[in-house]
Amino acid sequence: MSEDWAWPDTANVLHIVAQPMPHDDAYIIGTPEGLKRLRDAIDAALTAPGHPRSASVMCDDGEGYYAVVRCVSGRKMGEAPFGYTDEACKDGRPWPAWASSMVQHSVVDDSIPEGFKDAEERG
Repeated sequence: MSEDWAWPDTANVLHIVAQPMPHDDAYIIGTPEGLKRLRDAIDAALTAPGHPRSASVMCDDGEGYYAVVRCVSGRKMGEAPFGYTDEACKDGRPWPAWASSMVQHSVVDDSIPEGFKDAEERG
């Protein structure tokens, strides 16, 4: 995309950047619409513990993905591998069986954001 073009605030752009290693910060950066969709997915997960919910969002490059959220007990959290991204800190444990159901999630909002078609045309 050209340097003088920007996503409108109504675009569902969301970046979730994991911790490289323990004690590092994680970042969630997004447009107002991207953050609202994540918030709505979190709210939906809180009202239906154990059931994955997701937000239809995209990276700044226009590639879409689902941010999947699931509310679980503290005991289940201990079964999940750590999400650190640094090679020295990656957790080699497999994901537990209950986490595999996260691929079968309910999308909270899958609408195409305003301005997305224009962005595709600009390339």
